[in-house]
Amino acid sequence: MKKTSPAKTHAKMRKEARSWGLWLLGIGILSLFLTPLDRSWGIVLVIAGLASFVFRETPMFVVYGAILAWAGIANLSSGQPGWMAFAVFQFFLAFLTFSKYTHYRRAEKALGSPRGPQRASRTFPQIGCALGALAFVGMAIIVLAAFIVAIEGSTQYPDLLLWLESLATGLAVLGLAVAAASLLSGFRYRVLSVLTLVACGLVLLLELIFVLVASLG
Repeated sequence: MKKTSPAKTHAKMRKEARSWGLWLLGIGILSLFLTPLDRSWGIVLVIAGLASFVFRETPMFVVYGAILAWAGIANLSSGQPGWMAFAVFQFFLAFLTFSKYTHYRRAEKALGSPRGPQRASRTFPQIGCALGALAFVGMAIIVLAAFIVAIEGSTQYPDLLLWLESLATGLAVLGLAVAAASLLSGFRYRVLSVLTLVACGLVLLLELIFVLVASLG
Protein backbone atom coordinates (compact mmCIF):
# COMPACT_ATOMS: atom_id res chain seq x y z
CA MET A 1 0.00 0.00 0.00
CA LYS A 2 1.44 3.38 -1.05
CA LYS A 3 2.06 5.75 1.80
CA THR A 4 0.45 9.19 1.50
CA SER A 5 2.98 12.02 1.40
CA PRO A 6 2.93 14.62 4.20
CA ALA A 7 2.09 17.33 1.64
CA LYS A 8 -1.03 15.45 0.49
CA THR A 9 -2.02 14.75 4.08
CA HIS A 10 -1.66 18.43 4.89
CA ALA A 11 -3.80 19.40 1.88
CA LYS A 12 -6.43 16.87 2.97
CA MET A 13 -6.45 18.40 6.46
CA ARG A 14 -7.10 21.88 5.08
CA LYS A 15 -9.91 20.59 2.90
CA GLU A 16 -11.49 18.75 5.82
CA ALA A 17 -11.23 21.84 8.05
CA ARG A 18 -13.12 23.78 5.38
CA SER A 19 -15.84 21.09 5.34
CA TRP A 20 -16.09 21.27 9.12
CA GLY A 21 -16.47 25.03 8.85
CA LEU A 22 -19.35 24.75 6.40
CA TRP A 23 -21.13 22.10 8.49
CA LEU A 24 -20.73 24.03 11.75
CA LEU A 25 -21.96 27.23 10.14
CA GLY A 26 -24.96 25.44 8.69
CA ILE A 27 -25.93 23.70 11.93
CA GLY A 28 -25.22 26.84 13.95
CA ILE A 29 -27.38 29.07 11.77
CA LEU A 30 -30.14 26.46 11.86
CA SER A 31 -29.94 26.38 15.66
CA LEU A 32 -30.42 30.13 15.80
CA PHE A 33 -33.96 29.63 14.50
CA LEU A 34 -34.88 26.90 17.00
CA THR A 35 -35.65 27.18 20.72
CA PRO A 36 -34.06 30.00 22.73
CA LEU A 37 -31.63 27.65 24.51
CA ASP A 38 -30.46 26.23 21.18
CA ARG A 39 -29.66 29.72 19.95
CA SER A 40 -26.81 30.13 22.43
CA TRP A 41 -25.26 26.85 21.28
CA GLY A 42 -25.86 28.00 17.71
CA ILE A 43 -23.70 31.06 18.41
CA VAL A 44 -20.92 28.77 19.64
CA LEU A 45 -21.14 26.62 16.51
CA VAL A 46 -21.08 29.68 14.26
CA ILE A 47 -17.95 30.93 16.06
CA ALA A 48 -16.26 27.56 15.58
CA GLY A 49 -17.39 27.45 11.95
CA LEU A 50 -15.96 30.88 11.17
CA ALA A 51 -12.73 29.98 12.98
CA SER A 52 -12.37 27.01 10.63
CA PHE A 53 -11.75 29.40 7.74
CA VAL A 54 -9.32 31.55 9.70
CA PHE A 55 -7.41 28.62 11.23
CA ARG A 56 -7.33 25.83 8.66
CA GLU A 57 -4.77 24.09 10.83
CA THR A 58 -4.48 20.91 12.88
CA PRO A 59 -5.33 22.46 16.30
CA MET A 60 -8.89 23.01 15.06
CA PHE A 61 -9.45 19.25 15.16
CA VAL A 62 -9.11 19.38 18.94
CA VAL A 63 -11.88 21.99 18.90
CA TYR A 64 -14.07 19.79 16.69
CA GLY A 65 -13.48 16.80 18.95
CA ALA A 66 -14.34 18.80 22.06
CA ILE A 67 -17.59 20.04 20.53
CA LEU A 68 -18.59 16.46 19.67
CA ALA A 69 -17.57 15.19 23.12
CA TRP A 70 -19.56 17.86 24.97
CA ALA A 71 -22.59 17.29 22.75
CA GLY A 72 -22.32 13.62 23.70
CA ILE A 73 -22.11 14.46 27.40
CA ALA A 74 -25.15 16.74 27.11
CA ASN A 75 -27.17 14.04 25.35
CA LEU A 76 -26.01 11.42 27.83
CA SER A 77 -27.15 13.57 30.76
CA SER A 78 -30.60 14.06 29.20
CA GLY A 79 -31.71 10.69 30.55
CA GLN A 80 -33.63 9.93 27.34
CA PRO A 81 -32.70 6.54 25.84
CA GLY A 82 -32.69 7.79 22.25
CA TRP A 83 -30.37 10.71 22.95
CA MET A 84 -28.20 8.58 25.22
CA ALA A 85 -27.71 6.06 22.41
CA PHE A 86 -26.82 8.90 20.03
CA ALA A 87 -24.29 10.14 22.61
CA VAL A 88 -22.32 6.91 22.21
CA PHE A 89 -22.05 7.61 18.48
CA GLN A 90 -20.92 11.17 19.20
CA PHE A 91 -18.20 9.91 21.55
CA PHE A 92 -16.99 7.60 18.80
CA LEU A 93 -16.87 10.51 16.33
CA ALA A 94 -15.02 12.60 18.92
CA PHE A 95 -12.42 9.85 19.32
CA LEU A 96 -11.92 9.67 15.55
CA THR A 97 -11.57 13.45 15.35
CA PHE A 98 -8.96 13.57 18.13
CA SER A 99 -7.12 10.78 16.32
CA LYS A 100 -7.08 12.89 13.15
CA TYR A 101 -5.39 15.67 15.08
CA THR A 102 -2.54 13.30 15.91
CA HIS A 103 -2.34 12.06 12.31
CA TYR A 104 -2.35 15.52 10.76
CA ARG A 105 0.07 16.88 13.36
CA ARG A 106 2.62 14.24 12.40
CA ALA A 107 2.30 15.30 8.75
CA GLU A 108 2.85 18.94 9.70
CA LYS A 109 5.98 18.08 11.64
CA ALA A 110 7.28 16.08 8.68
CA LEU A 111 6.78 19.12 6.43
CA GLY A 112 8.57 21.46 8.80
CA SER A 113 7.63 24.75 10.43
CA PRO A 114 6.59 26.66 7.24
CA ARG A 115 3.53 24.44 6.96
CA GLY A 116 2.86 24.33 10.69
CA PRO A 117 -0.01 26.03 12.54
CA GLN A 118 1.25 29.61 12.13
CA ARG A 119 -1.87 31.61 13.01
CA ALA A 120 -2.93 29.26 15.77
CA SER A 121 0.48 29.33 17.44
CA ARG A 122 0.38 33.12 17.61
CA THR A 123 -3.17 33.55 18.89
CA PHE A 124 -4.66 30.34 20.34
CA PRO A 125 -3.39 30.82 23.93
CA GLN A 126 -4.80 34.37 24.04
CA ILE A 127 -8.09 33.38 22.40
CA GLY A 128 -8.51 30.48 24.81
CA CYS A 129 -7.85 32.79 27.76
CA ALA A 130 -10.42 35.32 26.52
CA LEU A 131 -13.05 32.61 26.03
CA GLY A 132 -12.28 31.13 29.43
CA ALA A 133 -12.52 34.52 31.14
CA LEU A 134 -15.87 35.26 29.51
CA ALA A 135 -17.21 31.83 30.44
CA PHE A 136 -15.96 32.04 34.04
CA VAL A 137 -17.26 35.56 34.68
CA GLY A 138 -20.52 34.70 32.95
CA MET A 139 -21.04 31.61 35.07
CA ALA A 140 -20.18 33.54 38.26
CA ILE A 141 -22.87 36.11 37.40
CA ILE A 142 -25.34 33.31 36.68
CA VAL A 143 -24.63 31.61 40.02
CA LEU A 144 -25.11 34.92 41.83
CA ALA A 145 -28.36 35.61 39.96
CA ALA A 146 -29.63 32.09 40.68
CA PHE A 147 -28.81 32.59 44.37
CA ILE A 148 -30.81 35.84 44.42
CA VAL A 149 -33.75 34.14 42.70
CA ALA A 150 -33.63 31.32 45.27
CA ILE A 151 -33.58 33.81 48.17
CA GLU A 152 -36.70 35.43 46.79
CA GLY A 153 -38.37 32.02 46.99
CA SER A 154 -38.88 31.57 43.27
CA THR A 155 -38.39 28.22 41.56
CA GLN A 156 -38.59 29.64 38.03
CA TYR A 157 -35.48 31.08 36.44
CA PRO A 158 -35.77 33.80 33.77
CA ASP A 159 -35.25 32.63 30.19
CA LEU A 160 -32.41 35.12 29.80
CA LEU A 161 -30.59 33.51 32.73
CA LEU A 162 -30.95 30.05 31.20
CA TRP A 163 -29.79 31.39 27.83
CA LEU A 164 -26.70 32.98 29.37
CA GLU A 165 -25.96 29.75 31.22
CA SER A 166 -26.02 27.83 27.96
CA LEU A 167 -23.84 30.45 26.25
CA ALA A 168 -21.28 30.48 29.08
CA THR A 169 -21.11 26.69 28.91
CA GLY A 170 -20.56 26.76 25.15
CA LEU A 171 -17.80 29.36 25.49
CA ALA A 172 -16.19 27.20 28.16
CA VAL A 173 -16.18 24.23 25.78
CA LEU A 174 -14.45 26.34 23.13
CA GLY A 175 -12.01 27.84 25.64
CA LEU A 176 -11.09 24.45 27.04
CA ALA A 177 -10.60 23.03 23.54
CA VAL A 178 -8.43 25.94 22.38
CA ALA A 179 -6.30 25.74 25.53
CA ALA A 180 -5.91 21.97 25.17
CA ALA A 181 -4.93 22.39 21.51
CA SER A 182 -2.34 24.99 22.53
CA LEU A 183 -0.78 22.64 25.07
CA LEU A 184 -0.82 19.62 22.75
CA SER A 185 0.76 21.64 19.95
CA GLY A 186 3.48 23.06 22.20
CA PHE A 187 2.47 26.70 21.80
CA ARG A 188 3.92 29.42 24.01
CA TYR A 189 2.23 30.79 27.14
CA ARG A 190 1.66 27.33 28.56
CA VAL A 191 0.78 28.72 32.00
CA LEU A 192 -1.98 30.79 30.39
CA SER A 193 -3.38 27.70 28.69
CA VAL A 194 -3.27 25.71 31.94
CA LEU A 195 -5.17 28.47 33.79
CA THR A 196 -7.72 28.51 30.97
CA LEU A 197 -8.18 24.75 31.27
CA VAL A 198 -8.82 25.10 35.01
CA ALA A 199 -11.30 27.99 34.60
CA CYS A 200 -13.23 26.31 31.78
CA GLY A 201 -13.18 22.97 33.60
CA LEU A 202 -14.78 24.59 36.65
CA VAL A 203 -17.50 26.15 34.49
CA LEU A 204 -18.30 22.82 32.84
CA LEU A 205 -18.26 21.05 36.22
CA LEU A 206 -20.74 23.58 37.59
CA GLU A 207 -22.95 23.05 34.55
CA LEU A 208 -22.96 19.28 35.09
CA ILE A 209 -23.85 19.83 38.76
CA PHE A 210 -26.73 22.09 37.70
CA VAL A 211 -27.99 19.42 35.32
CA LEU A 212 -27.72 16.73 38.01
CA VAL A 213 -29.56 18.85 40.58
CA ALA A 214 -32.28 19.68 38.04
CA SER A 215 -32.76 16.00 37.17
CA LEU A 216 -33.03 15.02 40.84
CA GLY A 217 -35.47 17.84 41.50
